[in-house]
Amino acid sequence: MGLNTIGNILLKAKLGIYDNVLQQNILKELLDAGIFLLLRFSMDDLSPAVVFTALSAMRNLLFSEPDEASLDYYLGCEGSLQQPLLDVPYEDNDAKKIQEQKEQEAELKDFEIIQLDVLRGAERTNLIVRLGYILDVLKGPPDVVVDVLLRIARHSRVLAETIVSCGGLLRTVRDQLLTSHVVSSLAAGFGQPGYGEPSSKALRLMRVLAAHSRTIANTLLDKFNIMEPVMTYVSMSSPELPQIQGLVIHGYYLWQTLMSYGLASQSILDLFPILMRQLHFHVQLTSAVGEEATPSGHELATALIGVIEKACYIISSDRNILEPKPIFQLAKLVADCLRKWLTQLSLYTSEKPLWSCTKMVGSAFNCLAAVANCAKDQDSMESKSILEKIENLTYDAVIPFLSSPCLQTLLENLIPSSHFLNTEEAGTKRDPANLPSLGAMQWGGESLSPCLLPEAPHPLFSGLLRFIATFYGVIGSSSNKLQSLLLDSVALERYIEALVVKPLRSSNHWFCRQEVYMLHHLIALIVLQPALVPPKNKVMYSQLALRLVDLIQANDKHLITSLLPSTVFSSEFMRWGMDSVPLETKDNDLIEECLKRLPVTGSLYLDMLGVRFSKVPSPSQRISLTSLSKGTDPALPVDWPFAPLLLFYGQYNAQNRSRCSEQHTIEMVTDTLKFLYLTETLWPKSRRPLSVTARWCRLALVFLAGSDLFLDENVSRYLKKNLDQLLLQRTKLDFSEKIPGLSSFYDLYGELLLQFAAVSYGDELFGAFLLLPLQQRQDPQLRRMVWGENAVVLRSLSTPICKVGVPLEEYLEPCERDTSLLSAYVVSIARGHVNERRCPVLYRVAVHHVATFTSLHKDHPFAISLQKQIYNLGNKKIQDLFLKYPASLQQT
Repeated sequence: MGLNTIGNILLKAKLGIYDNVLQQNILKELLDAGIFLLLRFSMDDLSPAVVFTALSAMRNLLFSEPDEASLDYYLGCEGSLQQPLLDVPYEDNDAKKIQEQKEQEAELKDFEIIQLDVLRGAERTNLIVRLGYILDVLKGPPDVVVDVLLRIARHSRVLAETIVSCGGLLRTVRDQLLTSHVVSSLAAGFGQPGYGEPSSKALRLMRVLAAHSRTIANTLLDKFNIMEPVMTYVSMSSPELPQIQGLVIHGYYLWQTLMSYGLASQSILDLFPILMRQLHFHVQLTSAVGEEATPSGHELATALIGVIEKACYIISSDRNILEPKPIFQLAKLVADCLRKWLTQLSLYTSEKPLWSCTKMVGSAFNCLAAVANCAKDQDSMESKSILEKIENLTYDAVIPFLSSPCLQTLLENLIPSSHFLNTEEAGTKRDPANLPSLGAMQWGGESLSPCLLPEAPHPLFSGLLRFIATFYGVIGSSSNKLQSLLLDSVALERYIEALVVKPLRSSNHWFCRQEVYMLHHLIALIVLQPALVPPKNKVMYSQLALRLVDLIQANDKHLITSLLPSTVFSSEFMRWGMDSVPLETKDNDLIEECLKRLPVTGSLYLDMLGVRFSKVPSPSQRISLTSLSKGTDPALPVDWPFAPLLLFYGQYNAQNRSRCSEQHTIEMVTDTLKFLYLTETLWPKSRRPLSVTARWCRLALVFLAGSDLFLDENVSRYLKKNLDQLLLQRTKLDFSEKIPGLSSFYDLYGELLLQFAAVSYGDELFGAFLLLPLQQRQDPQLRRMVWGENAVVLRSLSTPICKVGVPLEEYLEPCERDTSLLSAYVVSIARGHVNERRCPVLYRVAVHHVATFTSLHKDHPFAISLQKQIYNLGNKKIQDLFLKYPASLQQT
């Protein structure tokens, strides 16, 4: 009873039912209370009933039904074979330090390991071995055991290999749950999957294991002969056997996973007659919409089409592995399917298409794009025939579809189904730190992430964009009509405008990748045919490209490699953004000068960001289909435009700080500042990923990246231009805010003060940077740093107020009340450290605040003391300066 109750509580917690009900995170509280060890010990009980109940509760603790259902939901979309990594990553990225942490963990007790990572605790407590015993000896519920194994396999490659190598465990799964025959009762619709009957969940487990590495995939093929049951299942694809459709679909996706490594590709020739028969079936009987349309039929078609797409990738990478002719024959039937589905959608107006339909049509577009890319490199009658068929399909079905009400309806759904425009809290908020999930169920437990909603059009639209871009690349300019019909869409324009103008949700979410792929294909299409972009939208698309760079995840870094040179570092593309610059601030000559250097600057950035050679590996070179650790983090750091400055700053710190800057360093910094000026000028100011203060901090690194770097004429010029752009938003400067990548602003400011005192020669631009944090609305601690511990800089801060870029009033109001500062003001002027000629801004600041304070607070004890201190100086000029303010300043 107790274990059942705990299991039900855990299940409801995972579904988010308690999110807005309980103040504390119940999952975290239960884990902190030792729920994992309680369930683990209960699984060792002598009573099978207790063991099975504890196993079910353990499944509810570790396994997330919304996550797994959503991952299955996404199968067939671009990139859906890649699997997430649900580990607790080590804080440090250095391999040596990670190894040290692992060695330290070996000394920890079980409960201490569990506090760090529940799944590493599961390995420590031999949970995998126990699951094998429950499955093989106790004959526990196989689906529950497989669910727990699946969550363990998703943790890391290490645990996946532990499952594969655990004596007899995978053999039991293979022999008992992946039999090569389908029990007649199951096929007929009677009974449930059990021992001796095939299980689609077991196929899912095999697919996740295979995705971890080529080595595991080979083991499944060679040791467990996994293709035998797969070929059996996929050959039985038929709508009159609904009970085995899950087996067929998961069989296809396991096969696709193996083909992603270039493995099991010859099986497509063995099953060629069956695949032809199945495709003929879909041409004749699978409908996109209407009463005959069924999600199961759509899913079967999507899974089958994916196999053909994978075969094309194999042929493109190595023609000797697979013969192209039969693949092109299969592709012709895919084209016939797509023609039928697009025609149905073009004529259909009664209701929105099902998600399964948009996914199926999107997969057909993706497949034919891969076929076209493959066929263009072949010189055969079959390749010419398939290209001709694709071209006819485009004119006969794709173009009419682009002008259909159905596509417009789908485009209208882009905003409500956008992950980035959604304002709900992510489901990952409920996750304990030691047991992460994908957060498919949003906070509150009422809905899935918007990109998982049934009306989300991303799969279809992404495939369509990719197909059009490929068609243009293969066929040529005849695709103009394709693009113009699409890019003139008002619904698409509204969606892009929202992405550019509104604050966006974090891209650190597994399921937002489909939207990112769609946007990347859209930008790629625009780059191919820029002339077809409506002039009024050019600014918007240039801004979208800049935002997209920040949305791409680390798993998809290869997208950056193509995106940066073609957009952000393309002079023509960036020139589109010039219309967004207000006339009063526009410097056309300067912008043009910066644009000319963009290609050279882009080459510099590709190297410094480490993305020049990032690409999707060919099947024969692929080693894994699983996410990187922290793979959903941004591909580039949020401050990537400042990467060269950060690099030079680090190099200068690591070497002799007195060395002079080399010419090539000066040129690279100048090019970087030119690019930064463009981003400041052309990018919408209110939606930058870094705050104004954070950008100021990174610009200030120029002064710390070399002893004389900032003195170079070009560096100084473009640094000043960047500062001027930042100061258009000077009211947003807040040096007390938390700045990403900076542990303490005070440390940075102190470093700048020391550098100024050492090498500045009173440089006015350097002085302007130092004066900005001294405004009255900023933290008084910064003023104390200058007037106190770093007072040596006072003599050299000679920048006049006209070159600071901020009105003098910002330094004068409100009146200073810090007694230590007021005393320092009097002392500095009395000793001659600050005078009006050499330090005009600081001189006015000191005189104003001392005089104002003594005037407004005459009865204040410190004001009285301050006046006495001024009289005791015995200097009539200084006395008049403070006590007859402001007349004294007017006279001088």
